[in-house]
Amino acid sequence: MRKIVLLSFVIISMFGCAAAPQAVKPNKPASKITNANYKLFGSDGYGGYEDRRLYELGDNAFAVSFYGNSTTIAFHVADFVLLRSAEVAKENGYEYFYIVESKQYTTEQQISNTKANTNAYTSGRASNYGMADTYISVGGSASGESVTVSGKINYHNIENVIYCFADPPETEKFVYKSSVIIQDISKKYQIKLGREAEILEKERHQQEIEYPKKIKEYCSSILHYDPECVGVKWWE
Repeated sequence: MRKIVLLSFVIISMFGCAAAPQAVKPNKPASKITNANYKLFGSDGYGGYEDRRLYELGDNAFAVSFYGNSTTIAFHVADFVLLRSAEVAKENGYEYFYIVESKQYTTEQQISNTKANTNAYTSGRASNYGMADTYISVGGSASGESVTVSGKINYHNIENVIYCFADPPETEKFVYKSSVIIQDISKKYQIKLGREAEILEKERHQQEIEYPKKIKEYCSSILHYDPECVGVKWWE
């Protein structure tokens, strides 16, 4: 009889004190909802678009510029300035536009960095993550001596002067349809625009606020190793 009572106590202890159910692992909020390079100039680091109405040329004339940064290659800049031109047309009630003038220019930034402990000597051209044009030369002679990495980064920029119209204009120039340009380029680069971008950005911001609490709950509930929990002070 005593053995039966003891066994019953062990069973009750095992199931009565079972661990709490594991919390669902939360997803990390995205750093940006839209393409980080397509943004208003001056809003977040270097690069982006800006535009202004050219009253001296007419109410339907605008200057639209896009400035590339260290991760924007030339044909991306061309796409982005065309996308912004279409947005400007739509925002001002126009469905069609054509480019009357386009200026393309490149600015350079010299870079230099000194490192130690190398026995390599090489020179040539490198690419910054496959994006902006970066020219690098590296020199060194023996292990323990310093080596200087120097070169330049090219920043690509385009400014368009556009005329906008509600209906297709009669002109020999190529006429763009704003809605088509916006749809095609925003899809190509996964760019969210307008109200959709605002809603998604609010959701992303809310996820950023909730994530620290949810990851603590998850890390405190698991019984296995998860690298996501390294450094998370779930007991606080």
